Amino acid sequence: MVIPAIGSQYLLNHFSNKFIVCLIVAALIEEMAKYGAAFWGAFHLPELDEPIDVMIYMITAGLGFAAMENLLVLVNLNIATLHLMAGATLMRFLTATFIHALSSGLMGYFISFKIFKKKKYFVWIGLIIATAIHAAYNLSIFGLSSQMDNYAYLAYTLLLIIPLGVAILDIIAFAHLKK
Repeated sequence: MVIPAIGSQYLLNHFSNKFIVCLIVAALIEEMAKYGAAFWGAFHLPELDEPIDVMIYMITAGLGFAAMENLLVLVNLNIATLHLMAGATLMRFLTATFIHALSSGLMGYFISFKIFKKKKYFVWIGLIIATAIHAAYNLSIFGLSSQMDNYAYLAYTLLLIIPLGVAILDIIAFAHLKK
């Protein structure tokens, strides 16, 4: 699912509005791609017999997507970019993997209600929440890499708070599904 996401991002990255790019391109398309990977790769398996399995499969899809995305970012970096944006790049690698896994896990929580409780609209709730988390993270990355000193502190703070907050939500979601 990384390949269709890259193609979509290439087409949509020509927008000059950073908010649209963060929301539509990098957030919505990537969250849909991770859902597609889990849907086609695992949701039909007979091993999917408990609600918690959905979260695990979604987290796995998120980790796979993050691994491929990080590899592609590394391949596209040049020495000048790495030197100029070392802080943003390091922070991105440390936090992007968690955001992909955690936002996918939270989406998996809502998808489990669709699968096991037949609540179809819950998939959309999960997609909206995961996209909003992902977009907030992406906006903080843009703020950090924009080299505006006033926003750098806020961006670093958000890069730490967002994954921590989503991790807490995932822990609560796991506990709720175990019941």
